[in-house]
Amino acid sequence: MIISIGYERNAHEIASPKFASAVRSLGIEAVVLWMSGTSINPCEGVWDFHSFNASWHAFNNAGMKVILKRLWAPAHATAEEKITYQPYTDGAQSWTLDANGNAIPGSAHFDPTRPCVKDPAHIKAAWCTEFSKQLDARYFKPGFCKHFISWNEPADGNYWPPVATRPFDEAYDRVWSEVYRPSAIMSFDPNDPTKRVAPWMIGPDAAYDDDLRRLLAKDAAEQTFDIISFHGYSDDKSLDGALRVLKNRRDIIDPVRNGREVWNTEIGDDGNGWIVDYIKKAPEIMPYLGFINIAHANMLFTQQSIDNETYVMTPAGAALKALLAA
Repeated sequence: MIISIGYERNAHEIASPKFASAVRSLGIEAVVLWMSGTSINPCEGVWDFHSFNASWHAFNNAGMKVILKRLWAPAHATAEEKITYQPYTDGAQSWTLDANGNAIPGSAHFDPTRPCVKDPAHIKAAWCTEFSKQLDARYFKPGFCKHFISWNEPADGNYWPPVATRPFDEAYDRVWSEVYRPSAIMSFDPNDPTKRVAPWMIGPDAAYDDDLRRLLAKDAAEQTFDIISFHGYSDDKSLDGALRVLKNRRDIIDPVRNGREVWNTEIGDDGNGWIVDYIKKAPEIMPYLGFINIAHANMLFTQQSIDNETYVMTPAGAALKALLAA
């Protein structure tokens, strides 16, 4: 099984080589590297991968597999020419204000009254296709990247606003036809036109049972995902809750898996320290699980040491290193 780390940091900040080396020293083999569609394609016809390349090279040079994950679309990528959700800046969140009218740190919350949620923009399918072509030209080469996640948590209104204000059938039809399907790069073996080859399309990166079930039903009809992915957070912040969620995901995936790899692309323990136990126990429930992505580095290193780049391991980080070295 591959153990990975998630790197988002607003999808704009550059990962340092020191951070990548610290993560790799634990035995972690891969990183899920978030990409901001709004920063990479800031205006029509302009594709700027400069800052993203620095993060990509930091992890690649540390000997880690890089899994690309796109979030967000710029206004010009929508039919209505208006903003889609951009985390920590604008879009589907509001902040609680103090007496002086300033945003209180940490008070950001989903706000269904925001314009992009009340009347969510339609992402142009052609933009998603072009984005994939840009990635294919730059990264999807032998020895480089082989995996692409085209969207995140479609059942969360923060990431896919239509699900908060539209009937579920409509919201999932839209994310399928606007994002997942047009993002798929269908590559086939030249010697066998029925055999798919890398880059592998990963999805739906579902956070809940309902969106996983609905989108895998669509996938069964159109065969888009090479690897099935889900997020496996606990339903009560406990290890037992996380294993219970994994059983539910297994029961949904089993009938439609058809031999495909399955990845848990986001899991955390809310600082309760059971992530290593989860890694040990998960294969007992889902024997074919091939990948677990630990959501945040502050589960493995203290936040202070991340901030000052000294990378002091937490007890969970030390336990993970020992497990991966065994």
